[in-house]
Amino acid sequence: ALEEASYTLGASRWRSFRTIIWPLIRPGIANAFLLAVIESLADFANPILLGGDFDVLATSIYLAIIGRYDEVLAASLGIVLLSITLTTFIVQRYWIGKKSYVTVTGKPSRYSALPIPKGLDYGLVGFSLVWVVLTIVLYGSVFAGGFVRLWGINNSFTLLHYKRFLVDGFESYITTIKLAAISAPLTAAVGLLIAYLVSRYRFFAKRPFEFTSMLSFAIPGTVVGIGYVMSFNTAPLVFTGTAAILIICFIFRNMPVGIRSGMAALQQI
Repeated sequence: ALEEASYTLGASRWRSFRTIIWPLIRPGIANAFLLAVIESLADFANPILLGGDFDVLATSIYLAIIGRYDEVLAASLGIVLLSITLTTFIVQRYWIGKKSYVTVTGKPSRYSALPIPKGLDYGLVGFSLVWVVLTIVLYGSVFAGGFVRLWGINNSFTLLHYKRFLVDGFESYITTIKLAAISAPLTAAVGLLIAYLVSRYRFFAKRPFEFTSMLSFAIPGTVVGIGYVMSFNTAPLVFTGTAAILIICFIFRNMPVGIRSGMAALQQI
């Protein structure tokens, strides 16, 4: 491995990290940073449920549409949110650049993981355990909450909530399954088609076409929703309130996943 070769040639841990490991993990860090920023900016459920008096752009856009019926204000706030995410996207692309982040090497006959200091080892294990316990508690609370009458007040066992689901919520469940079943193959087909065009053909404006097809990844869902409301809420294309608009949104939102998966598969052929 490159790390072992670096240590064998006398490089320190810091120099090996700075010159070998860090350049190779930059794309992963940049993508994680971009995803975290976009998801944080576009997060609506957590701020609306837990935020209290702390308003964020996503909730302000929602309240402008639902509470005030002010599409112009919602669009203006959406532009502000979009400008932040696009700036982050451009910075991420600039930071990665056009460099190649792959290693061409043979498989070593024997490789053993390099040890890390004991203190760091124990610290990472402790942090991981805390995170695992927190995750189990959160999801366990959600699971247990479905079997008690009133969480935190009357914790007696009951199946009343699931009986209500079968009466009042089963139709929503079926609708969700239907929309997902329709959207998934269409998203895969569109993503694979675009991936095939980008990977196998050269044509005018290929780069802008690829960039535009991936742009939905960098646009918060709130902004996408505002765009669809303003585009398909008036004649001749009145799709608002129909299943078609939801399917189109799902395809547009998840298309980058299909494109990247298709490009990765086609590159192996």
